[in-house]
Amino acid sequence: MVYFKMGNNSNLSKYLLPVIILWTVIGCLIPNICLSVTEGMSVIQRITNIVLSAGIYWLLMSLTRNTGKAGLWMVILDFFAAFQVVLIYIYGRSVLAVDMLLNVVTTNYGEASELLRSMLPAIMIVLAVYLPPLILSGVAVSKGLRLSKKALGFNRLGSLVAICIGLICYMASFFSARPFHPVTDIYPLNVGYNICLAIERTVLTSQFKENTASYTFGSVPTHPEGLSELYVIVIGETSRAENWQLAGYDRHTNMPLASDSALVFFKRAISQSNTTHKSVPMLLSPVDASTFNDSIYSTRGILSAFREAGFSTAFISNQRRNHSFIDFMGEEADTVMFLKDNLNTADAEAHFDEMTLEPLAAILQSNPKKQLVVIHSYGSHFSYDDRYPESAAMYLPDSPLKVDRSCKKELVNAYDNSIAYTSDFLAGIINLLKTRTGISALMYTSDHGEDLFDDDRDLFLHASPVPSYYQLHVPFLVWTSEGYDDALPGRITALRQNREKPVATSVSFFHTALDIAGIRWPGHDTKRSVASFDYTPAGMFYLTDHNEAVPLKDCGLKEHDFDRFNQLGVEL
Repeated sequence: MVYFKMGNNSNLSKYLLPVIILWTVIGCLIPNICLSVTEGMSVIQRITNIVLSAGIYWLLMSLTRNTGKAGLWMVILDFFAAFQVVLIYIYGRSVLAVDMLLNVVTTNYGEASELLRSMLPAIMIVLAVYLPPLILSGVAVSKGLRLSKKALGFNRLGSLVAICIGLICYMASFFSARPFHPVTDIYPLNVGYNICLAIERTVLTSQFKENTASYTFGSVPTHPEGLSELYVIVIGETSRAENWQLAGYDRHTNMPLASDSALVFFKRAISQSNTTHKSVPMLLSPVDASTFNDSIYSTRGILSAFREAGFSTAFISNQRRNHSFIDFMGEEADTVMFLKDNLNTADAEAHFDEMTLEPLAAILQSNPKKQLVVIHSYGSHFSYDDRYPESAAMYLPDSPLKVDRSCKKELVNAYDNSIAYTSDFLAGIINLLKTRTGISALMYTSDHGEDLFDDDRDLFLHASPVPSYYQLHVPFLVWTSEGYDDALPGRITALRQNREKPVATSVSFFHTALDIAGIRWPGHDTKRSVASFDYTPAGMFYLTDHNEAVPLKDCGLKEHDFDRFNQLGVEL
């Protein structure tokens, strides 16, 4: 890398071109180095991941004498390297996953900007690493700087030697106890593979309406025909049970709910996914982790099941559309309201969940005979202090909110405020239901939980490729009216009998909702309904990034996670 063609720009070439090559190769290699440490590889696997990839990066920089042009060609690898570094900064481990790529597509501008603002230090560091070589490459192109043929040959030879060493190490890695596969373990091959999977899933998702056009549940009602029925299902966002007073938290985050004797809280509820775009469709359909990859693209949701049983249906969302299963299943309702459709970013951020009560009240005023309303709330999604009005702040200080352990107190305060606000919101729904005659019920759970710098891993947020206990332990509650209890006393007895049992919400939520509403269909399974005396806790599984259902104990949990599940009383 030291011999360069001399000329008018000889001095500039002598110093600039090796800097571009070295900086670009090292920048691209940073994720390999980090992942070799975080992913539990053997020594020979680490050498393979680093040396083989270094040789490939070096070879790419040696494809042409125009080093500046080669450096600019590397912008795609620079981008994904920067993305990967930020991912490791947030989650501490794991390659850029399919779900993370899909989150980029489905996350709206408001959510993204909130997160990016809180991560400015990390973003500045990444820019400082990856932007300069691109700028220097542009300078080299503009100056017409070229490697000499001798220097080009030297660089190519060096890169090929590195690749050969890497391949030898790769073959030796077959003898390691830990499995090692290029498309899952060697960066950036694994990222390329995940990109292909993300594209495939995006295409399949876009065909959802076409693929489900002829789908039917064959659902039928079983409650007395003259009975007036109203059911409200609320899907929360990023709410972890750890911070719920009803689950034993030492702060008063559920004051209006804690005193309601008609409410049954399931403190051992576990989600099968830590991502919204997977968890919510499982809650709203009969699909769970074991059938997700085969069935999610061709199965309708709970609103269709209720419609077939003669119910009027409504879907109210306090989130923006993102062209995912959630939108498509919501659009199966008779009445569809995305409350943020016509709001600018500032107004959307100030559109709190309690604002869904107005359209809900309007539906109730129409006095429907049989009605289902599904509400998708914004809950406790980061930035937490934007999820509740300033007047609802119980715990202070609740700002500034930065992705840093030094701000843990403020983060927890703001998060707890959002949980308390969710409780007020749910209490508001219950108060509306109490004004109704006939029977009514409310079901609530969250899609997933959240990490809040809980232990020495310093994990934050959710949707990490490997989950934590805090991302999977979610609140789950059922409230029934006096009229419901009088008409169907067995259901409330079963709910209370099952309240201490573990619940896989992705398995039980859909079946419980249909059971509470007295709807039967060919796939009805009382063993999955917590409103049934037949309820049997399902085994705990997790839906991986590659849509595989694996036992929760085998998904990469750490010792602290196992300890917390044991303390909770959930057997893995």
